[in-house]
Amino acid sequence: MKKSQKHEKPINFTFFEKDFYKKVDMLNLSKKEKKFFYQGYLLLNS
Repeated sequence: MKKSQKHEKPINFTFFEKDFYKKVDMLNLSKKEKKFFYQGYLLLNS
């Protein structure tokens, strides 16, 4: 699994987040869509 995304600060992924990210990856979204998708997820879980 390649992750070339650059984050402002390193994120410690929980198992659930990794699982979520894998599912998002499988949707074959563009980088912009993935970022939007993941930011929405972080907002819901903050």
